[in-house]
Amino acid sequence: MTKYKFKTIELDMVGKTLEEVRNHLLKEYPKDGWDLAGGVHRDWLYDNPKEAPDELKDDSPWFYFMKDKVRHTGGGWHVPNVRWHGSEFERRAYWLVHGWSPSCRVVLLETDGALPVEPSNLPFDPLRLKFEYQGRKFKVVEE
Repeated sequence: MTKYKFKTIELDMVGKTLEEVRNHLLKEYPKDGWDLAGGVHRDWLYDNPKEAPDELKDDSPWFYFMKDKVRHTGGGWHVPNVRWHGSEFERRAYWLVHGWSPSCRVVLLETDGALPVEPSNLPFDPLRLKFEYQGRKFKVVEE
């Protein structure tokens, strides 16, 4: 059994920036037993590709984890995302100023009504940390 239950949704927000899309979603979720998935969930999927649902194993769309935004070492804010590439995920983060396109999807996480949704094995509060994106991993730079 997988640790998390994910689903993806399409949005009719083509042309809006990732920041506008994210702000819209943060007002809408959590709802109906689902919440936005975040960067830690993206990293879990990257490390456990066999656990990913089939709907995330599509080579076409980019899947966004809108719960979190992360700061690049250059200072700009990004949203974590992945794309399926053959038998594994390609892990990235895109600038908030980039536009939403028809190939973008949002990843949701089933909550079972228990909020907030955070992995139970983290030894820190991810909402109180600042991250830098280095290589293909996020590094905690400040608590």
